[in-house]
Amino acid sequence: MNTVINLVNDFGSWLASYNTYLSIAIVATFLVVFGGDLNSFAKRLFSSFHIVIRVIGFIVCSIGYGILTIYANSYLEKLIGSLAPIYVIVLVFVAYIFLAIFSNKRN
Repeated sequence: MNTVINLVNDFGSWLASYNTYLSIAIVATFLVVFGGDLNSFAKRLFSSFHIVIRVIGFIVCSIGYGILTIYANSYLEKLIGSLAPIYVIVLVFVAYIFLAIFSNKRN
């Protein structure tokens, strides 16, 4: 039993050492899965305005994606860094399972 616990802790520690890459990957996958919905919401929101306002609105949306990526990545990186190894494994697997389920339901 101790061998299994040691293997899980070692795997969690190894996974946590890549917390920067994990957080970027999770945030990027989230934006890919839900980006279409955000774009369609912005399109509905700005559709009745003049073309100049629509262009400015979509520029603001793209800047918002960048800001969301930076801040969500920073928060998630700190969260992953502060968790115990077993919880890093759980967080990563649950996040990707959640994103995979929502991605599948959209297709």
